[in-house]
Amino acid sequence: MPSAVEAYLSVPEEVLAQNPILTLARSAARRIDSIRTRLGTDDVPTLVSPTDFSSIVLPEMLGLLSAETERRLTADEVTAVTMLEARTHRLNRENEAALNVIEVGRDRLRRLRAGEPGPALMLQAELNLEHGRNLVGAGRFPEAMRVLQRVVQFAEIYAPNSPHPLLAGLVETALAGMGHGQGPDMDRNLERAREDARRFGMAALPDEYTALCIELMRSLDQLALDAAGQILIALEQAKPTQFLGPIPHMLRSLWLVYEGRASAAAKLLVESPQSQEYSVVKARQAFVFGQHDPLWTATGQLLAGDEGPRLKSSAMALRADMLHHEGRSVEALEAFVDMLDYCAITASVVAVTQLSKSAREALIPASADCSEWVAVARSFNSVEITAAVLQKRLLELPETSPVSPDFQTDLTPAEQSLLFAIDSSKSIAQIAREFGVVAGTLKNRLSALYRKLGVRSRAEAVAHAHRAQQR
Repeated sequence: MPSAVEAYLSVPEEVLAQNPILTLARSAARRIDSIRTRLGTDDVPTLVSPTDFSSIVLPEMLGLLSAETERRLTADEVTAVTMLEARTHRLNRENEAALNVIEVGRDRLRRLRAGEPGPALMLQAELNLEHGRNLVGAGRFPEAMRVLQRVVQFAEIYAPNSPHPLLAGLVETALAGMGHGQGPDMDRNLERAREDARRFGMAALPDEYTALCIELMRSLDQLALDAAGQILIALEQAKPTQFLGPIPHMLRSLWLVYEGRASAAAKLLVESPQSQEYSVVKARQAFVFGQHDPLWTATGQLLAGDEGPRLKSSAMALRADMLHHEGRSVEALEAFVDMLDYCAITASVVAVTQLSKSAREALIPASADCSEWVAVARSFNSVEITAAVLQKRLLELPETSPVSPDFQTDLTPAEQSLLFAIDSSKSIAQIAREFGVVAGTLKNRLSALYRKLGVRSRAEAVAHAHRAQQR
């Protein structure tokens, strides 16, 4: 490696200006050289682990994909330029723009002249890795898993003795599995990544922060709260190498709720980015406002779509909780058991934790002998986790859904979202940005909401909502 780094660093500028591949290679060499200088070692595993290759961007390459140039780009150059331009968009949190660039690049590759050599396999794997990351960022988890699995397959066949792209592919596939709800696959991919990292002599994964987030999710999936606490400590010490959106905040807030610290969890979520378009959030709002039909509509969309078993289990949990509060115990139990089927696929009981304590205390004992509990326990592939253990952990949890769904209102979904938004410490400007409007427009909407509720201020509107929920 030292001699390779020196070779790339010595490439003349006039050569680099004509070759995107060499420019990218020299940028990687610079990263390694910086780490080598800081750590004072030439040991390859020690250098590779902390070197963040996935954030290398080359501004001078932007626009080459669509620009009309005298020199025709080779297949390798098209692939590298596509990957770099897509990466720039991803780092700017523009996943859809990145996916559009990747489609343009792939179209260029499909139109190669007959007999012209295609891109090198390693560059194809790099582009697939970037494609998969952007699909994860866009929430398109099934597609992401298919693309990322091709990265892993390439690495297993053509680069089995190299940490890259094998380790990155395994971790990203596990991350996609987390979003979709494929618990056993998450476990296998992450365990494989850890084993291979040790085989390469690496003490930690290159993207240790993401790996720890996935492991934290798996601990919370089975309510192993002591283990989750230890992972959180390690997470505080790890350096993030990619933007994971609200995932770290949501995981920490879940742990705080399970530890009985709901107020701290609420503060954390209020201060973190959230998506008003998230379907399960809309269903949750309908539950809070005691609106049966809107909840059924929102959860029906989730159950009929391809969002994956994690979100589907949450949808069924909301249905079971609503039916329980309506006194429809037989239907509530049926919905609860259906939810357990999704939990077995996901290898997670997080959906069960979303039920109010009264619903859990009624529905868990009523379903205790159902075979679905055994399937959920087996999905964790651990002799220590049995149906009885999971049921005990769930019943010992504090209240995780303190709001009673009794707030009947004629507010529109948009007005409900606005009422949720102002029940926070966020400024009007922040809320306006989330809703995609200017501050003046938001103030007009708030004034209309206040008139409808019969109040005169933001504080009075929030207090009115809280009083209505308590009645």
